[in-house]
Amino acid sequence: MTERDGLLESLRSELETIIKEELSKLGEIKTLIRGILMPLTIRIESEDKNYHLMVDGGGAVSLFSGLCGHPDITIFGKLDELAYLMRTRDKNKFISDSKAGNLRVSPHTFKGLLAVAKLMETFLAEQRHPN
Repeated sequence: MTERDGLLESLRSELETIIKEELSKLGEIKTLIRGILMPLTIRIESEDKNYHLMVDGGGAVSLFSGLCGHPDITIFGKLDELAYLMRTRDKNKFISDSKAGNLRVSPHTFKGLLAVAKLMETFLAEQRHPN
């Protein structure tokens, strides 16, 4: 496994953990929320290569190389920084990277907008320490 593959797997795994944690909190409205938000397509545009993630109704996240045609969300940033931010949920780093233009998150659809809002709420509310 290359370093890039490890970063991508880390990013995929952390996103899946966050999504499954959030889905487990939904209770009886879970079916409605899944119907609105899933599947969700996230395009990742990194420094030299592009990827996309597909999130299914159960919260499983699959990773694919290349661009997808109509993403719900596009994330621009370096893979190592994205993986670090997902792992640590470092609020200060997230804010500084966003202000510096090193990280951009752009929703393209209504469900993308809802997902970004929920992710930001979760991300900014909870900070983890790096492993």
